[in-house]
Parts: sequence; C-alpha cells; structure tokens
Amino acid sequence: MTYDLKLPKPEEHRATLALFWETAQPLKHVVAELPDISNGHKMNIKPVFPRSALVPGASTVDLLNASVSSELELVFPNLPEPLFERLALRFRPFYANDEEVNLLKLLNFVSQLNPHLHPWKKERKASWDRAVFWGAMGMPEQTPAVKAEDVIKAGLYSRYFHVNKIHREKALAYEKSLGVGMYRIALVSSVWQRSNVVLQVANEMEQLLVGLGIVTAEAVEAAKTPAVQPEEVSLKLKGGPGAFQAKEIKKS
Repeated sequence: MTYDLKLPKPEEHRATLALFWETAQPLKHVVAELPDISNGHKMNIKPVFPRSALVPGASTVDLLNASVSSELELVFPNLPEPLFERLALRFRPFYANDEEVNLLKLLNFVSQLNPHLHPWKKERKASWDRAVFWGAMGMPEQTPAVKAEDVIKAGLYSRYFHVNKIHREKALAYEKSLGVGMYRIALVSSVWQRSNVVLQVANEMEQLLVGLGIVTAEAVEAAKTPAVQPEEVSLKLKGGPGAFQAKEIKKS
C-alpha cells in the first residue's frame, strides 16, 4: 500500500481506521496465546486386509486397494470453551454488521476511491469467505444448502452475544443435523480463521496508518505489549477539616 489513500468521508473514515487498528490489538494478543489450529484435521485409516493380500513386496497402495473394509477417523483441533469465549469476544466487532469496525465495511470504504486497492480487497474478501470450516459447508438434506456463514451466525448469537430463541433453535437444528461435535468444530475453526484475516488486514495497513498520521509510531510500539489490568483500583480523596461527614442511618 502507498500513502496515497483517498477516503469517501475523510474525517469519519480516518477515525474508523484508527479504531479498527486499536481494536485489532487485543485480538492479536488473544490469538497469539491460543493453540495453533491452522493445520486442519488429522486422518487415521484402519484397513482390514484379506490373508491373500499379505504377500511379500506388496505396497501400501496395493494393500489399501485389496482391503475388504476400513475405518476412517478424522480428528479436528478444538479450543476449550474459556479460550473460545475470549476469541469470540474480541472477534465480534469485526464480524457484526452493526459494528463500526466491521471488516467487510472497512474493506469497501478503503478501496472505494482507490482502484489500485481493488485486487487487495478482492483477495482479503476471498480469504474471509473461504475461512468457513475449510470452505462452504452444506447442511445434510437441506435445499438450498445452508452455508457455514449461517452456522457461524447461529453459533455466536445463540450462546455468546444477543442470545435469542430464533438463533438458539437454528443452532440446535444444526447440531442435530451435523452432530454436536462437528458443529462445534465448524464454529471454532471459522472464527479462528476469520480472526487471522482481520489481523492480516490490520498488519498490512499498520505502516500506512502511521504514514498518514492516523496511528502514531509510539502507539504501534506500545501495542506490542498486552495491556495488564491491575488487581485492585483505589480512589484517594483529600479534604480539609470537616470535609468528610458521617451520618447515622436510622433503622426502619
């Protein structure tokens, strides 16, 4: 990106870009603390071979092709609930349509007057769309197929944010159709992958925002260290004679 950036609403959008970058920093620290679940799934195959297939020199391919039955197990990485709750909390501002720092809205206004950024926007939008359980996922026996985007929305808004009966019913239906475990994996994987798309955009824009004076270099340096909240907060008040008055509370 170059420092030549035209914005449809310069003052408003400069403030939004600053807010986007600032909001991405806690998400960055949360993702850094999570287990890396980017490698997808592991596959375990347990074939059963007839005795006639067990001959000297038989290759793995020969044995698999000769197997009379097999057991296939797919193992997906997951996140414990407390870790996923932290991730979902920091991810939501970039996902919800009514949020000022919604990623898709930001990509739109950043690229709107900058044709040289159209390919960049298209690539990031494609990454966002792909980051749903390794591609579009359909509900079994549903016409038309329900994409994982709907599964994510039902998951987040049935148990974590603005919980309501409609989304809870949708989530329960998806759990019944996909299985509770696979529905959980779809939600966790999608949120984790999309969080990384947000961080990619924030990292790519960081030097641009510094160059435009939207974010200071000092803020970038300070953000490298996670903010630590004190265990206690104290309030000290000072006053002269009679500044503090005591009054007995009558028993009712």
